[in-house]
Amino acid sequence: AVNMLQKAVEIWLTTNAEATYVYDKSWGGFVNCGCTYKGKGEHGYCSNHFPDECPALEDVNEDFGNGFYNDHHFHYGYHIYAAGVVAKHDPVWAAKTFDRVLLYVRDIAN
Repeated sequence: AVNMLQKAVEIWLTTNAEATYVYDKSWGGFVNCGCTYKGKGEHGYCSNHFPDECPALEDVNEDFGNGFYNDHHFHYGYHIYAAGVVAKHDPVWAAKTFDRVLLYVRDIAN
């Protein structure tokens, strides 16, 4: 079960995700670029690509308002907790991903 959770957490920690995270220099936060989803189910894809288009930074209704700092403590809290569970069982993984998880912590706790 921990291996499955680790794989799920790593989706949010990768730098090559379809909906990338970007650092907001204005407010010093960590926001998701968002995804203009095309298709259905497992055959769908994000049709936008960073840095040319970030729908969540332009529309407050996109991506649950993530680009406008809506509920970061709520959404990112799940990622932080899940990473903590994996880290408890795999200290090597914890050391490897520490800085990336810390981005989430700093976003909601600073």
